[in-house]
Amino acid sequence: IAFRYTIDHPEFTAPDGTKATNSSEEFELAPGQSLDQHFLWYFIEGCEFEWIPGIWTHRIYADGVEIIRKDFEIY
Repeated sequence: IAFRYTIDHPEFTAPDGTKATNSSEEFELAPGQSLDQHFLWYFIEGCEFEWIPGIWTHRIYADGVEIIRKDFEIY
């Protein structure tokens, strides 16, 4: 099964000048194989440029179908 984990967020500018409004990671699991990782998200010290107020949305897709969605707001 093909999985995709995405994060949509307000635009921020990284120290190298690149702008971002999302990120994505893809991985596959064989039928019957369990997912042995957790999907956690947190701010990392030194990445304060990411601390942008607004709505952040995390989604997980399985074979192209959204199966999990979590919206939260940073103030």
